[in-house]
Amino acid sequence: MTSAEIEEFKTIEFENIIFNKKITPEQKKKYFGMGWTENKSIAGDIDQGIYSDGDLSMLIMKTEKTKFKVNLDIEPNILSKNYFFEMDIYINEKFYKKMIFNKKENYNLELIVNNSLTNNHGNIIIRFEFSHIKSPWSQTFNPDSRKLGILIKNIYFKVN
Repeated sequence: MTSAEIEEFKTIEFENIIFNKKITPEQKKKYFGMGWTENKSIAGDIDQGIYSDGDLSMLIMKTEKTKFKVNLDIEPNILSKNYFFEMDIYINEKFYKKMIFNKKENYNLELIVNNSLTNNHGNIIIRFEFSHIKSPWSQTFNPDSRKLGILIKNIYFKVN
């Protein structure tokens, strides 16, 4: 980002985190920055949660707290055998964790945010970077060409 873009980014008002409440994400609701798509079937039916779409997705939120946990109920979009992908997680530009997915199963991902991972504007940016991601089409499962990575079913923010 250029310095002008960084200054403009600082002026955006992000949603404040709601603690101790399970949130079922929707694309046009709280916390979802970029790189997300609805959990929508080929027939157009929409289910709960949202999918990461592409090589990069971000959750963006705001809080005055400097220590808290983010619990994400996720499911990787693994549709065919011998397929895997990787996900690197960053919190405010600091590497946090790498995950490798090779099975379609539910995961509870817990991220611990502390003083060293927050920035001085109260914004929290959780960035997911994907490697080896394939669309359902390229997995020869269905004609959906979106590069779907993880489905976030629920989010829960908890104060430490």
